[in-house]
Amino acid sequence: MTGKDTIYFSGTDPVAQAALRAPLPDLGEIGTQQPFSYDGAWVHSGAVELLMKMVGGYRPGRLQQRLQRSQLEELREAELVSGNELTSGGQLLVAVMNEAEASFRLSGLIENHEYLFQCWASEQMALIITQPGYHAAGNPEFVEQPTPAHVNIRVVPLLDLSTLMAKWVGLAPAWNFDLLPVEIPMTAIEDQMNGSSAVPDDANDVLQDAWREKWMLWSLEGSCPAGDLDPLTYLTAGRRGQHRLAQQESESVMLIPTGSTYVFDQIEDRLQAMVFQRDPVLP
Repeated sequence: MTGKDTIYFSGTDPVAQAALRAPLPDLGEIGTQQPFSYDGAWVHSGAVELLMKMVGGYRPGRLQQRLQRSQLEELREAELVSGNELTSGGQLLVAVMNEAEASFRLSGLIENHEYLFQCWASEQMALIITQPGYHAAGNPEFVEQPTPAHVNIRVVPLLDLSTLMAKWVGLAPAWNFDLLPVEIPMTAIEDQMNGSSAVPDDANDVLQDAWREKWMLWSLEGSCPAGDLDPLTYLTAGRRGQHRLAQQESESVMLIPTGSTYVFDQIEDRLQAMVFQRDPVLP
């Protein structure tokens, strides 16, 4: 490794090393080096509701401007509205919404708190409205969000959308190993998502390590004129990577380790399927 590599690899991964009997670098720092960037405007959800009405053609009169003064002021500070008219930045939202071929919703659950990433996509651009994602949610060092009631709004090229979604859910390179026991009671998973569950007594080293990581249970849904997307659901477990959930009849669940590249390809495949109205290719 070069000196430049040490930015990402600060040591070995003892769990991976024990599993393969070879020194493997700890990949956990990579995710923190490529977090989701909140480059858009932070506005209250009430201001977003007003903005979306204005995108649809609504223009507040004098009385409405007085009643909605705080929302309008936020949108003016974000340079999306001037007076009671949309600025060029606001008009860009109109263009994206008018040309939108599909809409998407990413929902992430962290310690029983839900966080959302919503998106409307055309063949060229996408409008995204997001709350904090995997790395930002619950992180005391994340100070960009003014208050919990604020959301981030911006327009991005469609080509960037899958990468932004991947960063939002904490997708990053990881060593993938089987978790034992294979089946885990759903109640234990639910308790862990609430931050109040001990690791199963018969857990192997990989599951014990995964249990100590920050978890996000996330699901990607989509809709277009041709139909709806079957939800894509995964558990992000930090440096232990992504795990697909398989519900069992015995009220237990299997966490199936899945390569990060494959998960990214699934996200991109589903975005393209909705925007260009075809069936997804990857299961």
